[in-house]
Amino acid sequence: MWAMGGASTRRTSRLGEGLDLADLVDRTGVPAATLHFWRRRGLLPPAKRVAANRFVYDERHVQAAQLVHVLREERRMPLDDIAAVLPSLLDAPSQEAFRPQMWDAVLAAQERHLRPAEPPSELVNAVRDVFAERGYAFVSVDDLCAAAGIAKGSFYRWFASKDDAYVAAVRSIGRTTDACLGANEPGIGTTAAERALGAVVRPYLALLLEAGSRTMQGETAVGSALIDALDTMELAFRRLAGMRRNSSRRRLEDVLARVVSGAIEDATEPVNT
Repeated sequence: MWAMGGASTRRTSRLGEGLDLADLVDRTGVPAATLHFWRRRGLLPPAKRVAANRFVYDERHVQAAQLVHVLREERRMPLDDIAAVLPSLLDAPSQEAFRPQMWDAVLAAQERHLRPAEPPSELVNAVRDVFAERGYAFVSVDDLCAAAGIAKGSFYRWFASKDDAYVAAVRSIGRTTDACLGANEPGIGTTAAERALGAVVRPYLALLLEAGSRTMQGETAVGSALIDALDTMELAFRRLAGMRRNSSRRRLEDVLARVVSGAIEDATEPVNT
């Protein structure tokens, strides 16, 4: 964190005019050209003109520049996104504004208005694969960011929290199943459709089972995502098999049960030496 005082501050405060540009550079560690650019972008308050070619600054400029700098360096946030969340941070007490917990809270509340309705499929796929491999309890936001190759600020642009990302991952299983099964000729029969469905679902089986357990524990958002995924899977399976609606859900459940059984057998099968 930057120091909030210093010799340059004492020199200018005796003049009663505030801080000059050199003081602002000293206090923030940000080059003068960058400060000018941020001011033109509206990220810093307007400076007070005291002479034809002289402007003075105050603590508002120091705090704003420090916040922009740290959000750029530590969260890799685009300037447009910083402009959207900066007012909320500047309204917070000065010490709170620089706490990562405050950034997370503001980003979660504000950045949902910055992002499009749906995150990129590549991001959701990466998040889903991590949850499917490790399980919810053993995954952190940092793990998700590393798997997706994004900074934490970008993560919060798309997801409000780890739970939000988990819900998106569960729901995406349905879309992935639909896309994979849809690549086949429809009406291929139940046996072939069951093989195709089993191959698609198996990598995400642990995630589906975990989502089912969390649904039974009363987690409504996870439950809603799971139902959406199963409904989409059912439609894709029925279309591929050429089945009637009144029998496809039961067959889907049977296929999933067999996939579970096969996965357990594979996991417990002795390794030949």
